[in-house]
Amino acid sequence: KRIDELQSATGVKILKGMEVDFFNNNEWRKGFEEAILYLKPDYLIGSAHFVEQDGILFNSHDLKKATSIEQQKLLTRYWQNVRATANSGLFDFLAHIDLMKKVGLGSEDSWVEEEFKTVQAIRASGVMVELNTSAFKHGDEPYPSKRIMKMMADENVKVILSDDAHDVKRLGADFVRAYDMARSCGINNFYGDKVYTMPITVKLKNDEDFAVLDLMSKKDFYNIILNDSTKTRISLKIQDGCDNRCAYCIIPY
Repeated sequence: KRIDELQSATGVKILKGMEVDFFNNNEWRKGFEEAILYLKPDYLIGSAHFVEQDGILFNSHDLKKATSIEQQKLLTRYWQNVRATANSGLFDFLAHIDLMKKVGLGSEDSWVEEEFKTVQAIRASGVMVELNTSAFKHGDEPYPSKRIMKMMADENVKVILSDDAHDVKRLGADFVRAYDMARSCGINNFYGDKVYTMPITVKLKNDEDFAVLDLMSKKDFYNIILNDSTKTRISLKIQDGCDNRCAYCIIPY
């Protein structure tokens, strides 16, 4: 309700999303359908935060504490869950598909086969995969890993950039870094066009990084130093002209 009120008051279009763990049973399906009818989300994100075994739900931290034998079983079940989520056909994109690397699990070469089967299932289902930049808080890769991104490139899986921010300060964080890394892995199939989906990362005089998502809302351009290698320009002399029709620019119009 509050989102709808803000949208009406500001005129800014705000999409409402819902991230959901998928469980293949009737009780879950009933609750899921009730939530959709009540919340009316604009898009749905499928995820696998939990692994169920013998009626008990385990999260990533539980897996970290488990014995090596139990970890193998639960990690295998985890990848099965991701595939089931893709195959369900209920979601617009999948979130952080290799979430378990957050606690240092699943990066060994022995998991390549499970990863490959999962990427094939995703490609067959047609669902998009989130390139989640929140993982940069914990390491030098987003979700998913570069190894998985290369598989996704081979299967032409469509990717959508997402910050999974949890904090307004991280809105649009590391998009350029993630985009460049995905391209280096061979990914070319992105949701939308780079010009429209990529914010420009700039640096203010106080050394604060800022992701400019709407350049037309910024008036203090003299404080901004371009810090971006994507060839996107923050300013353009009108007499030079341009026909690229970027979403934020008035020149071609």
